[in-house]
Amino acid sequence: MFRPIFSFLKKFVAWKRRDVSAQDGSFLAKLDSIYVEDIMVERSKIVALDVRTMGEGLLEVLKGISHSRVPVFDGNLDKIVGFIHVKDVLNRMGAPFNIRSALRKIVCVPPSMKASGLLMEMKAARVHVAVVVDEFGATVGVVTMTDIVEQILGDIQDEHGVDAEPSFLRVGSDKFEVSTGIEMKEFLDKSGLELKAGHGSRTLGGYILSIAGKVPSVGDVVSSPEGVEFTILDADNKKIGVVLVDASRIEN
Repeated sequence: MFRPIFSFLKKFVAWKRRDVSAQDGSFLAKLDSIYVEDIMVERSKIVALDVRTMGEGLLEVLKGISHSRVPVFDGNLDKIVGFIHVKDVLNRMGAPFNIRSALRKIVCVPPSMKASGLLMEMKAARVHVAVVVDEFGATVGVVTMTDIVEQILGDIQDEHGVDAEPSFLRVGSDKFEVSTGIEMKEFLDKSGLELKAGHGSRTLGGYILSIAGKVPSVGDVVSSPEGVEFTILDADNKKIGVVLVDASRIEN
């Protein structure tokens, strides 16, 4: 999802500067007619973590989550103090872990804010999650940058194919964060890895499914015969979205 969001943001900023085509502008202008309350995840549906959650309890919660960014509260949902990224937790499992050390900042916004205004605020503050609060300061919902982009990204994708190149991000000398829609050949070329069974799969996601024999859950680790570990960062009950690839234990 990284590359589509990046492409969308460039179009959005250009639209604000009146530097896009009329067709793109019509897509992007939709954000001026959408309000935060229309796209937020309502309070009753928020999946969040208490800042005091630790160890196995933390991992169990993450396994039941299909998205990669999780709000964190202190005591109750009216005191959301930030969010954590699933990959930050999984990278530190096996060692003493305090959620506070992995907290990322959020912004608080009213439900009446336009989606276009929220997107600009989130971009300026460099945050990906906003907490929606009412006039009394109570949490009524949560909205992510992805929620905003998805409102019209489908239209832009249909017209321009901005999702044609799945993302590949190097996060360490032997670690990569990868969208599983990437073609297997492209993944092998970019990572420099040699996975013998991988040449029979069209995409990285297909390769991982062939090893796991099922659709793995967030937090699951799938290992290749060569010792490459694929930690699931984003998935639902039908497909895998994003994985953390760790080749540091590969057998030479």
